[in-house]
Amino acid sequence: MTKVVLSGGSVTLRDGLRHQLSASPMQVLGEVDDLAEMPLAARELPVPDVVLTIDRPFALPPNTEWHVPYSATWPAVRILALITNRNTSLAAEALQWGADGCLFAGEPTDTLVLALQLVALGQTVCPDQVGRSFFRDAAAVRDPHLTPRELEILQGLVLGHSNKMIANALGTTHLTVKAQLRHLLQKLSLTNRTQAALWAQERGYMPSQDSTDRQGSVARPVSHH
Repeated sequence: MTKVVLSGGSVTLRDGLRHQLSASPMQVLGEVDDLAEMPLAARELPVPDVVLTIDRPFALPPNTEWHVPYSATWPAVRILALITNRNTSLAAEALQWGADGCLFAGEPTDTLVLALQLVALGQTVCPDQVGRSFFRDAAAVRDPHLTPRELEILQGLVLGHSNKMIANALGTTHLTVKAQLRHLLQKLSLTNRTQAALWAQERGYMPSQDSTDRQGSVARPVSHH
């Protein structure tokens, strides 16, 4: 069962989400309405798999990582942004600044549950129109040459692996992977691992079937012909 904490938004909207998820394989642990409530949440709530944040967390200033309000309390938690008013720009901002996925409010229960499950498993989800907006500028730029090691790191990101997991699969250290990932992000003009995973998925750099068990093989573009 996926453990979820609701964050932000109106009480009415959070109550609606609780009701929507009540008959699903989701366990809503609690709610966080304000940044000042995080210390209390840390003491009283079990560690969630996913924080479902409604729009920008706690009126966070623009150009700030969306994990910031939660990372000190739950370092490994995943973030799914629930965007109201179908605000495509805010959804793209969420992905740009580190949310692990985004979804528009008002989607059917099955869609919301699937998105929460996928994000909890390390996948990145977003509506098609948000993906198109997110990559509109990048689509006009030729893909840079990537080394085999950079492709392996991309493969790990697509699988939702941490730097340590990627390092173990590649027989190196997590510090080396961290440095290589930093260089890769600079090369792709991206700012975080979520963007890199989406970049790879958009261009078809998908892991091979057996790489879910062992990452060693190199990601290759999938032909769309």
